[in-house]
Amino acid sequence: MKMDGKNREEQENGAKVRDLEEYKAENRKRKRRRRITVGILAGAILAAGIGTGVWLQLRTFQGYDTVQATETEDTDTYMFQKSGNKIVRYGIDGIELRDRKNQTLWSDHYTMENPQMISCGDAIAIYDKNGTKIVVYDADGKAGEITASYPIVKASVAGQGVVAAILENNGESWIKYYNTDGTEIASSHTNMDSPGYPMDLSLSSDGLWMAVSYAYEDGGKMKSQVAFYNFGSRGEDLVDNLASSSSYTDMLCPQIETAGTSSWVAFFLRVCSLITVSSSSRDGSCSISASSKRFCCPGISSDLLSLEEPKSFLVR
Repeated sequence: MKMDGKNREEQENGAKVRDLEEYKAENRKRKRRRRITVGILAGAILAAGIGTGVWLQLRTFQGYDTVQATETEDTDTYMFQKSGNKIVRYGIDGIELRDRKNQTLWSDHYTMENPQMISCGDAIAIYDKNGTKIVVYDADGKAGEITASYPIVKASVAGQGVVAAILENNGESWIKYYNTDGTEIASSHTNMDSPGYPMDLSLSSDGLWMAVSYAYEDGGKMKSQVAFYNFGSRGEDLVDNLASSSSYTDMLCPQIETAGTSSWVAFFLRVCSLITVSSSSRDGSCSISASSKRFCCPGISSDLLSLEEPKSFLVR
């Protein structure tokens, strides 16, 4: 039977429509299978991550192999601390940097009463707590020496060897920022009213940011402030280089640690009791008073303070 032109065109158009519908249906099936596959993979990755985390937390070790052992007889005189993949041996009269084979890479002599070590990358700084000396080292040895104007409470070092320090004298506090050669980059005199008593500070690894935690009293409540200062091009147009800050009521931040070039982790203590120091107390113990204020003092039993979960900060 011969098909006229009109019927043939209609049949061809119908075939095209069926082919298009079949293509769309097959495409929907492929997309559905792809979504199911991606969901299964995501679930598997999440389960694997959770399983790995649980395993890392609960795993136990039955033994160990000694790769290398070194005997030392000066552990009461010297302290040992890891810096990268190397070991730092330091004490009141000097410092040594050793590799993993316990070979001395360099050494230096100094005199300090209470040496404390801080490091970042290849930069190492030894400061005399409650003294005024800071000695800075790099991968090749001594890089510079700093003499602070007042006793050092805490310090932090960046990767290129710049050092920030909290200084204190006769109840007054300063924050100083030094170049490796001892010249001052910045200086700030602090007090309890503004911005507060500096409890800790931490430099970013590149030295462009400084985080400082303060404690202060406001309306009978103890508060803390975490402030971020920028010493790069961004900080040039800022008042006192202050880029941002956050305040917390009834919480103290005794420790803040850098987590890179623009991230920090801050640890808080919550003041959760109304306490005061008895005026008649000779041993410094605390007694409860109806008219007391919120604050912390040495010797408080552990049930008066609770450790908060660490807070993380990211500055941009």
